[in-house]
Amino acid sequence: MGRDCFAMKYLKIHICLVLFVGLCHSAQAQSRFNRVRQHINTENAKPLLSFLDSCLFKNYQRDSALFFKGLVNLRINQTVEAIRYHKLLANEFPEFWEAHYLQGLIYYIQKRYHESIFELSQVLKKNPKDWRAYYDRALAFGQLDEANAAIEDLNHCIAIHPRFAAAYYSRAYYYESLGILKEAIRDYEHNIVLEPKNFEAYIGLAYVYQNQKNTSMACEVIQKAIQQGSQAALEMKVNFCKGD
Repeated sequence: MGRDCFAMKYLKIHICLVLFVGLCHSAQAQSRFNRVRQHINTENAKPLLSFLDSCLFKNYQRDSALFFKGLVNLRINQTVEAIRYHKLLANEFPEFWEAHYLQGLIYYIQKRYHESIFELSQVLKKNPKDWRAYYDRALAFGQLDEANAAIEDLNHCIAIHPRFAAAYYSRAYYYESLGILKEAIRDYEHNIVLEPKNFEAYIGLAYVYQNQKNTSMACEVIQKAIQQGSQAALEMKVNFCKGD
């Protein structure tokens, strides 16, 4: 499998996970929704729908319940349902500005990246410290091959949340695409420190070293990935460690 296949596979994984993690920043959301925050990104996400239905039935914080219902449906790949709940939210609570976030995610899933960027920009106008919106918008810029814009958003994301591992991987990928290899190495290494089991970061780093003709470092990185338990790295070892 080639470099781009590995990189985009990992970015897609993080789209599924990161876009929804804790994206429960609504000022109106109450502590009762902590259950959603804790489980939206786990195998227990689907049962959250019945919990949110009970909130809607009791008319408990209906705006937030609709918002979270849309997020959970996106998390379990039920985009049509997510769209339905977003429409309810936007129609019933036009001042609930976090609806822009949900709409931005829906547009992203639909590959309507320009529109996703617009919606996420509305979120950032209301909350310039929303590191998740910066990250998500960066991914949308990346899908449009606007690597510099993606890097700028990732810079903001990391400045606000310096331990967010996925942002370093994504920024490394975009630096690599621009041929800024020193910065790509730095970010891949930082990602590995924060996320030692992210085997795609090892492989990305190995490719950068290989492109620099630094075959010994490329092999060393692959060996480290194998030691961490990467089957993919083991299968690709022959590409990086000639004669070993």
